[in-house]
Amino acid sequence: MKRCIPALLGTVLAGAATGALAQDPTIEEVLVTAQKREQSAQDVPISLQAISSAQLESNKVDDIYDLQAVAPSLQITAVDPPGQGTAFALRGLGNSVFNMGFDPAVATFVDGVYRSRSGLVASTDFLDLERIEVLKGPQGTLFGKNTTAGVVHMISRKPSFDGTDGIVEVGFEEYSRYRMRGTINMPFSDKLAVRLSGSYADGSGWLDIVGSNQAIHDLNRKSGKLQVLYRPTENLSIHLIGDYAKLDEICCVPLRRVNDPRSASTNGPLAVGGAIVDPPSFDNLLAESNLPPAFHADDAGVTLNVEWNAGPVTITSITAHREYEDKTEKDNDFTGVDILRSNQSLPAVRLTSEELRVSGSSERLDWVLGGYYSEEDIELINEFIWGSQINQLQIFGGFLAPGRAFSHFFEQNIKSQALFGHGTFKLSDRLKLTAGVRWSEDKKHGSMVSDQPPGAILPFASLPLAVVYDYDTRTKDSEPTYTASLQYDFRDDVMGFATYSRGYKSGGISMTRDAAGSLLFFGNPVSGCPAGSVPIPASPFCLGAPQDPTFKPEKADHVEVGIKSDLLNRRLRVNAAAWYTDFKNLQYQILRPADGAFAVINIEGAESQGVELETIWKATDSLSVSASLQYLDAKFANNVPALTPGNDPLGGETLPGASEWSGNLGLDYKHAVGDTDWTLAAGGNLYFRTEYTNVGEPAANLASQFDLTEGGYSQLSLHAGLSNEHWDVTAWCRNCTDKRVIWSNFAIPFDGVLLGHSTRWSHIGEPRMLGVTIGYKF
Repeated sequence: MKRCIPALLGTVLAGAATGALAQDPTIEEVLVTAQKREQSAQDVPISLQAISSAQLESNKVDDIYDLQAVAPSLQITAVDPPGQGTAFALRGLGNSVFNMGFDPAVATFVDGVYRSRSGLVASTDFLDLERIEVLKGPQGTLFGKNTTAGVVHMISRKPSFDGTDGIVEVGFEEYSRYRMRGTINMPFSDKLAVRLSGSYADGSGWLDIVGSNQAIHDLNRKSGKLQVLYRPTENLSIHLIGDYAKLDEICCVPLRRVNDPRSASTNGPLAVGGAIVDPPSFDNLLAESNLPPAFHADDAGVTLNVEWNAGPVTITSITAHREYEDKTEKDNDFTGVDILRSNQSLPAVRLTSEELRVSGSSERLDWVLGGYYSEEDIELINEFIWGSQINQLQIFGGFLAPGRAFSHFFEQNIKSQALFGHGTFKLSDRLKLTAGVRWSEDKKHGSMVSDQPPGAILPFASLPLAVVYDYDTRTKDSEPTYTASLQYDFRDDVMGFATYSRGYKSGGISMTRDAAGSLLFFGNPVSGCPAGSVPIPASPFCLGAPQDPTFKPEKADHVEVGIKSDLLNRRLRVNAAAWYTDFKNLQYQILRPADGAFAVINIEGAESQGVELETIWKATDSLSVSASLQYLDAKFANNVPALTPGNDPLGGETLPGASEWSGNLGLDYKHAVGDTDWTLAAGGNLYFRTEYTNVGEPAANLASQFDLTEGGYSQLSLHAGLSNEHWDVTAWCRNCTDKRVIWSNFAIPFDGVLLGHSTRWSHIGEPRMLGVTIGYKF
């Protein structure tokens, strides 16, 4: 690898030096819809990144987990189950909790339709996309709630009336994987066009279960998308999109990261037929599990986009209905002993939404007025089952009942509505004022019902897991959000802007089993029952009080200044920005000290400030060089106290997941091969970030024991291939240097945590992946 990388980059640079220079190589204009109308990205007074389909394809960005390499300001983390535990973060703010009641700080949209959780797109490969827009900073005026950190918007390539064409592609990867995808565009007349896309992926996993021939993180997924575009007149467009994705894979488990020397004695009495990775090593890619963790997901939806140009105004309607469901079966103690298993499922996540906009444009004013309504229903089942080695035990007179420890049934209904207005007024030939306001209202009704089987001691058959309180509660929030910005065109190709915006993240109802508090639980063997609970005489148990499962809205005030420029006759693009964001009532998940239960609370706040630089240089007609750099200072507000007794105050500490420096460097080279009709294409992308912290347990007896700081890392992707009018053959690698990326760092009670042991577990990212892709265009 050390020889191949310099050789490939040397070939690219040598070709650039000897290839024919174009007279006027220029950077292509990128059109975006960040302000609900199509305009050049260089004319939008916010920081954004538009990632084209060509960039996605050349860098082998197949799904959301690969996206970070080409969008370095966006951090993506995943824990299991993926539907609940996948999260985005921008500029240091995001969510990394497995809680369906916890709204995202970075909202996800697909073709203008809101997806309530980032993890709901985790089961879908990127299929026939035109571009992905990453909008940075609060976007509450035009995109609504839950955009305090930004927006990720995925936009499909529309059907075309230009003629029948398509592509068929097959790829082969390491671990006996292959992917197939195809697209065909069919215009039936000058008024009706249809576009059909599909993909299928299959193959083995890259993470092995110790002592088994079973591999985790395999591929078994399929997806399809049907689009119909009907234009009965020049002024009316009807765009219908239907899509479906299905996934049936073995995923996911964490790896043993640090093995406490006492683990063998702690687990020894139960380790019958089990296996422990000792010493642990990420290089071995070995995990402990008593069963192959299964993840099944189905995602389907339909979107109807109607646009009518009615003379002085344009009326746009986006109507959508989506349904998602998944099921996860896994070994929930993560150890080689069979203690606890779980079945977690989302039987239904149903979302129906309508957005209606009226927009207009004149010589001096571009404006849009609109309304939005959505209703979402979430059903969640969380079931824990005792493992075989627990069922064989007779503890405390046998009150550990065999079979199911408990089940919890969650339901939540969310109704949202909003009115908004936004406009850009040209004050002079060079000065523009943009302003907008939105009023949003969110109503939520959530409940949890426990089903705990009878045991020898009723009704406490779930012990040693805590017995918890049920809940049935409601929340209602309404909030105005707004934005104002000035932009000045210093020249036709240089624009500066200053923007203020207010973001809003709705309050909610936590959907963890212990959100309403623990009724009965084990006390600490040393310190006894924590404050807020009552010890039960002559027993190791504590009696807890009911807790409030709701939390308040989060707000963000954001100020940003920046400049966007195309220089050297549009051969060099330099965009820079500096920002400051103040978050109030920051929503944060903790391990509650009163009863050891997970809870979402509001803390005083946090601050994110920094600068970023993005450049593209069209060195020749053949060679493009891109680079980005971000400096980030994201911290808890100075007055944030310790969240649990015995810990240091959080005030001034860096937010979890935030790196001080991050960025990337990309090269793309294309050049004709002699007098043939073939073209050589090669390039690479180097992504890097400095050290960051992972979210850990804030319990007083744990926080001081573990270093949750992760070292910085870099990841390299390379590609090289040949193509002509019809054929394209490309060899590539992702994470070429095989860097292990850490997504989590945690301990579990079943490996000695209650006694202060220090075994640690981590979810990790994909290892090096090599492959070749062959495509045929027609």
